[in-house]
Amino acid sequence: MIILYILLGVVLLAIFFILYCLLNAFFLVKRRPIKDLYEKRRNEDNYCEFGKLPYKTIDFALALEDARFFYHPGYDIEAIKRAFKRNLKAKRILFGGSTITQQLAKNLYFSFEPYPSRKLAELFIAIYIEKNLNKTEILELYLNVIYYGNDQYGLYDASKYYFNKNYQDLSVNQLFILMCLLSAPTTANPLINPEMFVRIRNKKICQVLWIGDDKKYAGIIRGYGPNNLDPELQVHDINSNIKIKMINEKYGAKVYK
Repeated sequence: MIILYILLGVVLLAIFFILYCLLNAFFLVKRRPIKDLYEKRRNEDNYCEFGKLPYKTIDFALALEDARFFYHPGYDIEAIKRAFKRNLKAKRILFGGSTITQQLAKNLYFSFEPYPSRKLAELFIAIYIEKNLNKTEILELYLNVIYYGNDQYGLYDASKYYFNKNYQDLSVNQLFILMCLLSAPTTANPLINPEMFVRIRNKKICQVLWIGDDKKYAGIIRGYGPNNLDPELQVHDINSNIKIKMINEKYGAKVYK
C-alpha cells in the first residue's frame, strides 16, 4: 500500500511538473508571439536573408547542428535517445539532443541558466514555433539570433566581427569556422581558447564530408590550424581582414608559432 502511495505521488508530481512547464511556455509565447519576433528581426538592418546566404551555409548548419531538421516536428526522438546513451556512458550530462528549433526557442525565450523546467518548456515552444513558421523561416531566424561568442548574435554581426566582411562575402572556410562556433561559442571560441577550437573543429570536419561535393573543400577546411587561422586569407583578402590579424597578434607569442 505504501508503494502504491509513493507511485501515485510520483505520478502527481510528474503531472504537476508537465503542467507547470506547459503553462510557462504558454505565457511566454503569449507575451511574445513568434511571428512578431520574426517580423521584428527581419526588419532590422543586420539581418541575413535566406536567399542571400553564402554557399553551404544551410548544409554546414544542418550537418553540424541538426541533420534531421526537415524531418522532425521541432524535437528529435532519435537525437534525444542518442544524447541519453552518451550521457549515461559518460556518467554526466555532456549532450543535450536539442534541435535547431529548440535552440531557437532557448535563444528567444529563455536565459542560458540551466534549470530542470526550462528543457521541457523549451520543447513545448519548439513545437509551437514549428506550427507557426515554416522550416525556411525557422532556419533563417535561427542563423540571425543564435550566439556566435564574444557578444555577437546573428551571422551578419559575427561575419563583421570575426572577419571584417559582409556575410555574403565569406569564404567556405570562414563560413565553416562560424558554423563550428554554434555548439560552443564561448568554451571553444578561437579568441578565447584557440587550442580547444581546433580540437572541436577537427571533430566536426567529418560531419560535413557526407554533403555532396564537400570533399573537395576538406583540404581548405583542414588547412585551418593554430599557426594559420584561415589559409584562404593569403589568396583572398589578407590585407583587409582586420579581425584575423588581431587574433594572430593576440596569440602569436604563445600559440601561433
